[in-house]
Amino acid sequence: MNIRVAWALSDGRSGVENQALGLAEAIGRLTPLKIIAHRIRLPEPWRRAPTAFAPSSVARSTLVDLAANGLPDIIIGCGRQAALATIEARRLAPPPFRVQIQRPRAPAHLFDLIVPPAHDLMSGPNVIEMIGAPGRLTREEVAKAAAALPARFGDAPRPRACALIGGPSKAHAFSAQDQDAVIAALRKIAEQGWTLFITTSRRTPRRLSDAIANEFRSPPHQLHLEGVDEGPNPYPGILGAADAVIVTADSVNMASEAAAAGRAVSLLPISQRPLASRKLGKFHAALIGHGAAKWFDGDPSLPEAPVFDETARVAEAALARWRAHPSWGRRP
Repeated sequence: MNIRVAWALSDGRSGVENQALGLAEAIGRLTPLKIIAHRIRLPEPWRRAPTAFAPSSVARSTLVDLAANGLPDIIIGCGRQAALATIEARRLAPPPFRVQIQRPRAPAHLFDLIVPPAHDLMSGPNVIEMIGAPGRLTREEVAKAAAALPARFGDAPRPRACALIGGPSKAHAFSAQDQDAVIAALRKIAEQGWTLFITTSRRTPRRLSDAIANEFRSPPHQLHLEGVDEGPNPYPGILGAADAVIVTADSVNMASEAAAAGRAVSLLPISQRPLASRKLGKFHAALIGHGAAKWFDGDPSLPEAPVFDETARVAEAALARWRAHPSWGRRP
C-alpha cells in the first residue's frame, strides 16, 4: 500500500512550523501519512508583502525544487510565506489538496481549505474555524514526556504548577510593570505551597529571566530558561507532570497547547500595546467559555479541565474534505 505524502510548509519559526506539523500529525493519526517539513524562505520584498501582492513566479522555483523528490498528496501551509507556495501548488500536476492555517492575505478561493483561528472572524464554504491554533501536544504525548523527565522534575513535591512565560509581541509590549506582575503572581503561587516548574521562551526579556532565576532557582522549584540553560526544553514533560498551568496571555500557542494537554490553565494578563488588535481577547474569551481556562485569580487550581482537542476536531473535518477531493483517489 502506498502511503500518502504530506508537506508541512512554514517559514521555519517554531511557533508557525509546529502548527503545520501539528495538523499534519493529527491527520496522520487518522490515516497513514508520510509527513515532510519544508521551510519556505521568499526573497525580499515579497517576504514581508501581503500574499495577494506577490507574483506567483516567486514561489514557483521553490516548488519545482521541492517536487524534484516527489509530489505531495496534501500540502498544509502556515504563515504568509507558506501561503504563496500553497497557492502556487495548484499548478502542480497532479494538484494536491491544499490547506492553509491562519487567515491568508489572499482570496479564500485560492485554497482548498483554510483553518483560521475563530478570533479572526473568517467564514466561508472552505473555512473551518478553530479556537486557538493547531498544536503537536496531546494528553498522551505529555504523559509520555513526563515519564521521561529528569528526576529533579519527577521527584518534585506536589502540587505542581507549570508556568509558561512568553514575551513582547506585536500586540504586547511586556512592560516592566507586566514583568513585575508576573514575578508577583509566581511568588504568590509558591507561597501557597506549590512547586513551580518554569520555562521561558525566546521572547522572554532578559530582565524577567534574571528575576525568575534569582528568586526561583532553588529547589523544589525547577527552571528552564530558553537561551540560557543548555539541553532540550522540558516543556512537554513539565506540562504532563504539572497539576495546573499558568500562561502569560501574549501567546495563543502556549495557551492552546496547555489546554489540549488537559491541564487547568490560568491566564496571566499582559497589557496590550496602543492600537493593538483586540482579537486575542476573543481567543481568551472562547477558551474560558469552553471551560478550559480562567484568568489568574491567585489560585492556579481549576475544576477538572474538560476535553479540549481542537486540533483533532479540525483534523477529522479536514480529512473528510480531502477524501472528497480528486487527489485522494490517486493513491490505492
